[in-house]
Amino acid sequence: MSIDLHALAEVGSATLLNSVALGIGLAVFAWAALRLLGRPGSSTRFAVWYSALLAIAIIPVFSSVVSGTTLSNSRVAITIPGSWATYLLLAWAAVAGIGLLRVGTGLWQIRKLRGSAAPLEHEELSTLLQKTAEDFPMGRCVEICRSDSVQVPTAIGFFRPMVLIPGWSLEELSSTELSSVVLHELAHLRRWDDWTNLLQRVVLVGRK
Repeated sequence: MSIDLHALAEVGSATLLNSVALGIGLAVFAWAALRLLGRPGSSTRFAVWYSALLAIAIIPVFSSVVSGTTLSNSRVAITIPGSWATYLLLAWAAVAGIGLLRVGTGLWQIRKLRGSAAPLEHEELSTLLQKTAEDFPMGRCVEICRSDSVQVPTAIGFFRPMVLIPGWSLEELSSTELSSVVLHELAHLRRWDDWTNLLQRVVLVGRK
């Protein structure tokens, strides 16, 4: 069975253009919803915008599956000539490839940071910092480590979440200041921001 590459390019390019229109519509809807809510908190704003992003990614795929769309019977709202469609699809593939490469580079950098981290010994943690880490409700196991590869306290996540603390902060920050910083990084991991940010980056790569 032969594949009509021009037809594939036309359908793919039209789907991309329709997704842009859908994205604009959902963004306007999310903005209007937040305006109606008055002054929502940061968690609410994040939930609304993240839901809109997921909808932009899922709706076109779901619609195609439900309607049984194929290359032979596809009907799209926006159509473009075959030659332009091919160039547009190739440009999208190039940009998406660069985006995926950047995501992969970021994951490699996280792996390097994890390799440079050394778990803090119990005596290196102040009593206040120990209590902060113990009392903060997490739902996942997080290590507090020292790393000279970071300039500021940093949370890295996925399967082995860590809070990396640069050596200078252990020496120069007070226990109260350090505890506040660690609490901030722990909050990111408790909200699973590491996974949601990764998903967001992957979705954005596909929509560029």
